[in-house]
Amino acid sequence: MAAAILSRFDQDARRLVATFNGTRPSRPTTIRPNNPATLDEARSLVASFVAYYNDKRLHSATGYIAPADKLAGREKIIWDERDRKLEAARDLRRQRRNPLLEATS
Repeated sequence: MAAAILSRFDQDARRLVATFNGTRPSRPTTIRPNNPATLDEARSLVASFVAYYNDKRLHSATGYIAPADKLAGREKIIWDERDRKLEAARDLRRQRRNPLLEATS
């Protein structure tokens, strides 16, 4: 118990000395790193977020397809490509497992 009290005291003392000597690390000036300083910066940040949200982000409500792809009618092509990749992965797993099954038989 006494060791815990001394260690807490030592931490506070170190912080006090570091603050007095100016060796304490400085804290960030803003809470949010992308905090816009001007209206133009704010508009740019909002525009980049909207572009990401509509063009790149996969939405669960649309079957994990970006809204831009859904609106462009690429939904079927994307699903066919996903199905092809999944089937290729299944075939690869079967090939890897097959020698192991024959060795144990």
